[in-house]
Amino acid sequence: MANKSNKYIFIIITVLCFVLYGNTLKNEYALDDTLVFTGNSFTKAGFKGLHDIFSYDSFTGFFGKDKNLVAGGRYRPLSLASFAVEVEFFGQSPAISHFINILLYIVTCLLLFILLQKLLPNEQKRWYLTIPFIATILFLIHPVHTEVVANIKGRDEMMTLIGALVSFIIAIMVINEKRKQIKYLMLLVSTISFFLALLSKENAITFLAIVPCALYIFNKANFKQIFLSILPMIVASAVFLYIRHRILGDTLTSQITELMNNPFVYATTSQKYATIFYTLGIYIKLLIWPHPLTFDYYPYHIQIVSWSNPVAFLSGLFYFSLFIYLIWAIIKKQLNGFSALIFLASLSIVSNLFFPIGTFMNERFIFIPSIGFAVFIAYLIVQKLPLLLKNEKMYLIVLGIIFLPIITLSSYKIIDRNKAWKDDYTLFTTDVNVSINSAKSTCSAGGKIYEKAMTMKDSVQKFKALDKSLFYLRRAVTIHPYYTDALLLLGNAFFEYRMYDSMLYYYKRIVHVAPYFQKVYENLPLVINRLPNADKKIAEYEYFYSFNKYDYTLLYNLGTIYGREKNNLPKAIYYLELAYTLDPTRKEGIKDLGVAYGMSGRAQDAINLFEKALQLDHNDPQLYFNLSISYKMLGKENEAQMYMAKSNELKQKALK
Repeated sequence: MANKSNKYIFIIITVLCFVLYGNTLKNEYALDDTLVFTGNSFTKAGFKGLHDIFSYDSFTGFFGKDKNLVAGGRYRPLSLASFAVEVEFFGQSPAISHFINILLYIVTCLLLFILLQKLLPNEQKRWYLTIPFIATILFLIHPVHTEVVANIKGRDEMMTLIGALVSFIIAIMVINEKRKQIKYLMLLVSTISFFLALLSKENAITFLAIVPCALYIFNKANFKQIFLSILPMIVASAVFLYIRHRILGDTLTSQITELMNNPFVYATTSQKYATIFYTLGIYIKLLIWPHPLTFDYYPYHIQIVSWSNPVAFLSGLFYFSLFIYLIWAIIKKQLNGFSALIFLASLSIVSNLFFPIGTFMNERFIFIPSIGFAVFIAYLIVQKLPLLLKNEKMYLIVLGIIFLPIITLSSYKIIDRNKAWKDDYTLFTTDVNVSINSAKSTCSAGGKIYEKAMTMKDSVQKFKALDKSLFYLRRAVTIHPYYTDALLLLGNAFFEYRMYDSMLYYYKRIVHVAPYFQKVYENLPLVINRLPNADKKIAEYEYFYSFNKYDYTLLYNLGTIYGREKNNLPKAIYYLELAYTLDPTRKEGIKDLGVAYGMSGRAQDAINLFEKALQLDHNDPQLYFNLSISYKMLGKENEAQMYMAKSNELKQKALK
């Protein structure tokens, strides 16, 4: 009978997942999909990128080098590997990626049901009135999971939970298995599964505490059996941690001082922990009432608070009490001990209590902890509610009254929330209304509106969009005055208004905190070369030069302005020589330095440079003309005539 009912349950879970998340198939890539997929060179290489995916920090494929953005680093290669496999077979297809995410969510929910069915005693009730079924459905329909399923990058959360659940289920099965060969095979599968879970995301390691405690709570085994059943998980963890350390090194000791990667950088120790528990209180609120939802909990969507804040204090009291209850419940082998166990253990690793995670919180961080919440609510419905309602008919009526609005509201919230994940523009411009006090959200919205404005042909609509972009970007730098991304976008927006002084003002604010911010130096010529006179241009370039003496663009432009506009050859040669030293392969720099040498009477030095430039481009008529003039200065008429003839020949070709 159980097998028959399980078939119905599997069908319900599958259909429900597709009903709730089917509209994500129309979505594009969004948020961190660029970091791990569309902008990741390792992922985009398909099978060829797999070696690099498993050999470097997970951010390296995006940035092109190791960047210690967050404490501890990130080594989560398995989800990136799955994206690489997708690219190999399907190219970059968001529909395929979203479809795979839905399938993974189905597998996650099915495994959760199987686990709960194995953990909990066989209740003599209709299958739809059991804790495993109700808990699984409550987990499945929780809107807080939309970030995990609707965002392609969220795949790592599902993959790590799938691997951990498989190992958990095998740990239970191993205890009752008498055949040695089958038992050893199970232990091997458990080792591989848990290792894959860790390769997906490090938080699977919390199951090292969850599994043995759960086996003890539910009287599944003695201590020797428990140790044997989790031994594969211990081995897998040891191997993973060794590999992770070899690849990332000792990154936990790194001090992160950028606000967007360390939200507590300006908080006192007391404020830090008060804010952590305030944040943990928000998780409880989201589990009970998942509205509003947002991708962004960066500073200062959540404000830094002190212990005088009642939410922080009450949340701290709640979690302390829950921890005490957990210890008592494990000792007394209470079912709700399992709910508290999986909630607290899996939340601990993303809580900021033990090590920094780079942000205050994220909705995806309670993907695994929400299992504990779902089991607890199912327990109340299945075991406690009937005690209040002795009449079974009344119990079923009340159950319908409870579940109908929950399923209806949750389904509406999920389907509607999925629409926000359509693409970056939709997500950022939607969630900024929730996270209006976050520097990240306001910067992201302002940036995307700016990008859209740049595509508009109607000037009225374009500047209307730019005005809106400026509103959000100004707010971002008000919240975080040193936010370089927002400052850069502000400068770029003012360029469109031809307010060049304002653009330079924001660029100068950037170099004060990030002297080598490359995009500043790439964009500077666009604005400085439009300034009204040479002295103003030189003053601006030399200001930025005082912060960065190793940028080719700065040096080259200073050299050309001194030469062409000020006729100051010593200064021109000084800066052009520095530029040439930095990059001796840039034709324009070589060419202009040669001209400066020639005008200074250094004809042979000029010839040497022009001939080097010809190796880079032998079809430039100006180079042959310059060589002709230089040879003439040395009195070598034959060479001068030869190069002049070649110059004229190339000019004639260009005219045809």
